[in-house]
Amino acid sequence: MKKICFFIPFFLLMAGCAASSFVKADPDVDRSDVRINAPLIIIIDKQIRDSFMVPGAAKNLSISNYRKSLQHALKVTFEPNFQGIEFRDEIPGTGIYLQVRSARPIQEQFPSSISLNVQYRIALGSDGEERVKIEKLSKGNFQAATVFQMQQLLKKSMESMCEDMYLEIFTKKENLAVFTLKGKQYEMATKHGKQRIAVMNFRINSGITKEEAQYITDTIRTGLIKTDMFDVITNDKIDEMLKMEGMRQALGTECESKDCQINLGRALECKYVVVGSIQHVFKEYSISVKILNVSDQRYLHAEEITVGEKNKLPDAARKVVELIVGKRI
Repeated sequence: MKKICFFIPFFLLMAGCAASSFVKADPDVDRSDVRINAPLIIIIDKQIRDSFMVPGAAKNLSISNYRKSLQHALKVTFEPNFQGIEFRDEIPGTGIYLQVRSARPIQEQFPSSISLNVQYRIALGSDGEERVKIEKLSKGNFQAATVFQMQQLLKKSMESMCEDMYLEIFTKKENLAVFTLKGKQYEMATKHGKQRIAVMNFRINSGITKEEAQYITDTIRTGLIKTDMFDVITNDKIDEMLKMEGMRQALGTECESKDCQINLGRALECKYVVVGSIQHVFKEYSISVKILNVSDQRYLHAEEITVGEKNKLPDAARKVVELIVGKRI
């Protein structure tokens, strides 16, 4: 008796395929050593449905339990870098958040298999205000050839998407700054990329020498450079500008008034000017620093640190920079 062999085309084998149960994705990320001392609030938009069909050239793919699977994948991906993960339905008024606005699987057809890519859109924000939008297509790294591989197909596509999200956030400073800086600090350092900033020589009283003040000012300049958030104008460039005949007549040589500092900032094409003082009062030494926004002529940020000994002033200067930018240097 002759055996009859039937060839079943791939698209028939896949007909009616479904990934219906909960998928426990385990994204493999090159984890950053940055740890945010706050919980990350995640909002999965209501338009992301739990059950839907993914159109394909051969056959539609039916998916269910999608929101639960997505929630698990995001938690596993981001929790180690934050003080916990909270899922909410709406953007919070305070705290840092990641909003998943879309996570749409897309079939990619091959001669004898299919892959699943994900088109995603997310927004990063803090204190109720959106800071960054990201939209990308994450490519699936797994191809399914039989109906029995559908769960694995969905699992791998979610892992690829979460790994891609993680890289977008933790390898790009302007995105990570959403979670490490607050309010005006973020606007100052990231809104338009790296900003030009000038640090003026600090005012002093009788307890501090000019050489000591210059050292402290240079320490603050160096600290700002190390943050990689600013284009810091050199002291030589500031002195050169003040020595120009026209500028000397207009501004004087000390430039201690606010109007002078604003005009100098404009002449140097700076977004911000750092001004401050170093004082010796009784047995204490203090560093006071203000950030002046040249465009609107307002003080954006102010910090003051007091120490008991003069030799602790350099450490205090570095601490001032950390307080200004919101991270260690």
